[in-house]
Amino acid sequence: FYSCISIVECILNKILVPFYIPIKFLNSITRTEKDLSSTKYISRFIKNNADKIFNDISRLDDKEKRSTLICIPNNHIGHFLCNYFNSKGLYSIFVDGNVNKEERINALNLLKQNKAIIFTLDILIEGIDIPELSRIVNLRFMNIIQYVQMIGRGLRIIRNNKYHIEKNNCEIIDYTDTPILYADNLKKYLGIKLIKNKLFDKKVLQPDLSVIERVVNNYQSINFV
Repeated sequence: FYSCISIVECILNKILVPFYIPIKFLNSITRTEKDLSSTKYISRFIKNNADKIFNDISRLDDKEKRSTLICIPNNHIGHFLCNYFNSKGLYSIFVDGNVNKEERINALNLLKQNKAIIFTLDILIEGIDIPELSRIVNLRFMNIIQYVQMIGRGLRIIRNNKYHIEKNNCEIIDYTDTPILYADNLKKYLGIKLIKNKLFDKKVLQPDLSVIERVVNNYQSINFV
């Protein structure tokens, strides 16, 4: 028997860190009802906007250095963007199933120390703890379960701060329409609603804890391991 505790409850009880999703990046990549899973359009968008994506991440990195994981729609785009970022001077590594264990451990250690940006399709999205991770960039369409699992990668609290990383929250940079498409589900699972974030002085999506405290017992439990 396994008991589950909701993400909302974990944040309230300081088991996980809070997160937020800056709205200004949202909906750059949209999908149609006819085809919710194709990566053809998203791949074309990424290639046509590689410089914008790089500049966005570079500016965020200059403003606040964070351990950054970028989720891409396919391996081809992963290699393309990784090479592009490296050519622009932002050290990046692409991690997929073909990377051996030693290379993967090395890449994760560099990620944890804020010394490299990691591009991945799905190999680092499920079943792995990276407490130092504090910025996730999403460039792929996902279903609600995948999306919650992705967010969960960045919510871990650093227990053994080996690399002396400061982490108070996780920043989710999402270029897709996923939070909009699954707004009702995210509100149910995570308590997301539009509020003003005074720290960044911009509208963001993040759990509204003042509301959650009153209704936390009505939220469904979710396990994103």
